[in-house]
Amino acid sequence: RGKYDISKIDLDHARLNLHIRPDSSSNFDFLMEAFATDTTATTTPADTAALAINLDVINLDDVRISFKDEAGGNLIEAHVGYLTQNRRIEIGSLHATSTSRVPR
Repeated sequence: RGKYDISKIDLDHARLNLHIRPDSSSNFDFLMEAFATDTTATTTPADTAALAINLDVINLDDVRISFKDEAGGNLIEAHVGYLTQNRRIEIGSLHATSTSRVPR
C-alpha cells in the first residue's frame, strides 16, 4: 500500500458489463482471484497505512455501465454522455435506470 498519483484517465466509448449469475459466480471472478492474497502463507504483519490515490483529471465520453445481478434480482444501467473532472465536475449528460427484477 502507499500513495498513487494518477495524472489523467480518458475513457471514450467504454462499456462495462458486470454479471452475477444465480449461483453467485460472476464474469469478473478472474479479477478477484488475480488480486486475492494467499491466506495460507505465513506473512509479516500487514501494513496498516491508508491507501492514497490522487487523480488529477478524468474524462469520460459515452461510457455505459450495466450491472446484472441475477442472484440478488437487480439490474442497474448507467450512461455517461460526457463528464470531465479537473478539480471540479462538469456533466454533459448522465442517465441511470434500475429495476428490481432481472430479465432472463
